[in-house]
Amino acid sequence: MRAVWVVLDWSGTLSPGAVAFGEPETLRRALQEAGLPLQDPERFWAEVVVPTWPEGSTTSIGYARLIARQLARREGKEAEEGYLEAARRFVQMYLEASAPDAGWKSILDLLLHHAVRLLVATDHYAEATEAFARHLQAWGYGVEVLRPQASPAVAEARNVIRLANSADLGAPKDSPRFWARLRRLLPDRPARVWVIDDFGANERAEDPYTREAQRRQQRMLEAIAQSWRVPVEGFAFGVPELARDPAAAPIAYRARLEEARRWLEVRLRLHGGYPKGLAR
Repeated sequence: MRAVWVVLDWSGTLSPGAVAFGEPETLRRALQEAGLPLQDPERFWAEVVVPTWPEGSTTSIGYARLIARQLARREGKEAEEGYLEAARRFVQMYLEASAPDAGWKSILDLLLHHAVRLLVATDHYAEATEAFARHLQAWGYGVEVLRPQASPAVAEARNVIRLANSADLGAPKDSPRFWARLRRLLPDRPARVWVIDDFGANERAEDPYTREAQRRQQRMLEAIAQSWRVPVEGFAFGVPELARDPAAAPIAYRARLEEARRWLEVRLRLHGGYPKGLAR
């Protein structure tokens, strides 16, 4: 029997902390604590993050190596190695801050109990794959990383969340290439797909990724529908307060999380109802 797949985004959706880490004072402290020579948040975005994101999000080079490379160029030095240790400390802080919000645990449990297949699909740096897998494993889930060189997923796996990162697949999520490559790694053809994603809308204004959110949503949903040949519905998990108002962000985020839960519950009822004991 073909299954429903729920596709979840990480940064800004599962993890509000990933966005909060980019708040200027938080970012400044992290740069200082890591011992990086560039400690101005605006310049860090402009000189490190923005110019390297296309490469960092679609190759195995990694965020730490890119930071070290950009700093070496900025400082007029040939060797990147002198910056790598500090860059790795910074990346580790970022990934630790990118833990999923506890409010998602009951939703993930509900979906898995309902025999829905879960896929976390993220545009991210190479280091994020193992870090996000560890976050999910800490909640007691099995995690199956989907990479081109990996064996196809096992359909019978239970309590397993699949994880796909653009850095591993070599293409961003709004590209048909991402979903076409991923399709070959799925255990079966999905019956339908429900997507919950902020599509980049929750990232900070300094990040150009934010500006394309609406167009990215359209491209991504179309890419899934065309590549997987399946009906697709999307829930835009936009929480403007995440990037603009840290004081209001927690309340706004939880309210949006409850809206996403209700959106899923409606669809679960329409497509088979709740498992015994979970009816509301």
